[in-house]
Amino acid sequence: MPSVIMIQRAYQAIADKIVCADDTQQHKPDPEPLLYYAEKSGATPNSCIYIGDMPTDIACANAAGFASGLVTWNHSSVWEPDVDYIFSSPEDLLKLYNI
Repeated sequence: MPSVIMIQRAYQAIADKIVCADDTQQHKPDPEPLLYYAEKSGATPNSCIYIGDMPTDIACANAAGFASGLVTWNHSSVWEPDVDYIFSSPEDLLKLYNI
């Protein structure tokens, strides 16, 4: 099993830009924050994934044209039928990127 430090380093390697609430006027589920991220990073929306644990996260990702990922390891019992990926553990995130 990967250590917490290994997971943190892997995350930092794949998430090099951060968008905060004060960076955009609209907030999720509006797609503006994700589209701002894509513009800021030079990425196209269809090359990005947004991962969260709430239906608003999935709605935001889908509205922005991002792939969507739902984490279920927090045992919140949230289910979203329009999600692209389901992550039942932090290690599943590493598998997505072959880390």
